[in-house]
Amino acid sequence: MEVAPSGRRSAALDRPLAVRVTRDADRVPGTVLYEALDADGAPVPGPRAVVIARMHGNEPLGDPVLARLAERAEERLVAGSLLTIRANEVGAALGLRHTAEGSDLNRFFDPATLARLRALDPATASYEELRARELVPLLLAADAILDLHSTSRPAAPFLVVRDDQAHRSLARDLGVERLVTGVHENGVLSGGMAVNIGLHPGEKGGRIGLLFEAGQHTDPANGDRAWEVCERFLSGVGVWRSERPPSRVRSETYEVTERFVQAGAGTEQYRFILDPADGGGGRRGLPPRQLHSFEELQADEVILRRGKSEVARASAW
Repeated sequence: MEVAPSGRRSAALDRPLAVRVTRDADRVPGTVLYEALDADGAPVPGPRAVVIARMHGNEPLGDPVLARLAERAEERLVAGSLLTIRANEVGAALGLRHTAEGSDLNRFFDPATLARLRALDPATASYEELRARELVPLLLAADAILDLHSTSRPAAPFLVVRDDQAHRSLARDLGVERLVTGVHENGVLSGGMAVNIGLHPGEKGGRIGLLFEAGQHTDPANGDRAWEVCERFLSGVGVWRSERPPSRVRSETYEVTERFVQAGAGTEQYRFILDPADGGGGRRGLPPRQLHSFEELQADEVILRRGKSEVARASAW
């Protein structure tokens, strides 16, 4: 564990005099804790915010955001603390979503899975399971969490939020056009995301938790967009001094109401129609087309395919 106080700064009322930097916070690798200190070296009261990158190892877009936070924390952190987490470091080194023996790290944080992880024999656990156990205490101590994600294909950016006043109020100030609710409330995912740690589906909690899908990792504009969202988030929860003007983006809200159950393990999986060669199209004789998130579908249009002939179609309503 490495602890390094920063140099002293001007005594402006809106800024602390120093920022203490602790690498491998609580001896957890891949984390950095930044704490705002006053003139006497005491912590400046405020919330603890967490920013997560590389929850999925093959999504690199969050790494530059963590680097920018490290560069600017001494100047911009004004209260409380900021913890940055590079979550799936082994997956990142391999360029894979998760390790070969593991599974999705961002499905381990619901109460039932947390109980299973606590009782797990470390000798039989995957890297992701052990990593989740390391991260749990840090996430439970947070007042606000932002988890940064990206995609391998072009995709519209969106923000996953819980459907309550506190989340909506903050989310509308982050400059993101599309807000997605219902993921937590309707139990759409088979497991809990880190931003909803410890909560049952639909359960309310005092912690703010937002997941930002920034778009395709190879598009430099998406990295800048993720940085803007991160700065607005940290400013909105009260730990960061930002000079950005208020966002003028008017957000639209989309609610997830149902899910499609994937084929069982050990069998061929369903895949979205992400390429015209996959044969999209429906009863109205639509030509094959590539599908994207937030796209309006025709009733009965093919949206999923498994093998050469098995398909799933959009609902008629």
